[in-house]
Amino acid sequence: MKTFTTLATLVISSAFTHAAPFDHAEWVNPDYISRMSIHESCNATQTIQLEKALDDFERFSHNAQSYLQRAGTEDELIDKYFGTSSNPENQPVAAGIFASLSDGDKAGASLRCDDPDGLCALYDGYYAGHHRGTNGTLETVICDLSYETRKPIEQVCALGHLVPDDQAGKFWGIDLIHRFSHLPIVAGGSVGHAADEYETLIDLAKNNASEAAWNMKTLQYFALDAWAHTFAVPGVGCDEYADSADQSKSTPTPTPEPEPSPTDDAPLLCHTHANGEEHCTTAE
Repeated sequence: MKTFTTLATLVISSAFTHAAPFDHAEWVNPDYISRMSIHESCNATQTIQLEKALDDFERFSHNAQSYLQRAGTEDELIDKYFGTSSNPENQPVAAGIFASLSDGDKAGASLRCDDPDGLCALYDGYYAGHHRGTNGTLETVICDLSYETRKPIEQVCALGHLVPDDQAGKFWGIDLIHRFSHLPIVAGGSVGHAADEYETLIDLAKNNASEAAWNMKTLQYFALDAWAHTFAVPGVGCDEYADSADQSKSTPTPTPEPEPSPTDDAPLLCHTHANGEEHCTTAE
């Protein structure tokens, strides 16, 4: 019995030894990492929040990619955002962009908190963060406004929020989809701003679908809506109130606000692109 056990052990050990021919693979880019680093300028509380934001980003991105790959070719949500009924190639293109965002190499890239360019202080109350452009092509600055206004993934569809009503970037993870897309090592600058408002990006999918998969706000809103349909309110999402008629009856008509002055009508959420171009959107 002892001899048999020893022989069996040798046979099994030999089988495992020869069954792994890829142990000596030489991977391209051995410095590859998929998760963004947090700069030493961020303090303990900032780091905790940014680590959670990165977790949310990965959840949003992976779910969006998975939804696009699992849903088939006639999914209404995908057609709504990407116009796949007329441009079916948008589905794998968008899935590839989300794969690059979530799993693309981010070696050397970092989120920092020390406002090295002074833009957070200069536009205090308006800048939530910015890409450093030529001052630091792999660095993204997160301003204090982000910590004050961003929401966690757990609040999607909560507190009466609807996907069309939301500024998608109010969620940490969705905001990082935008910021990471401007890193040259992630998306190569190919993602742009063909349509920034919810209504216009839906119209883009209907009438100019060739640009939909490369439109930043389309990617953000789809990731938000896909999460809403998959996890927040499974199978339903939160595109509208359960009873729109009752909601409209119970909601009082708001008093019109006075027209803001040019000074007051300042953007809330701004950032700069790698080429130095400033892009701002107002809060909804």
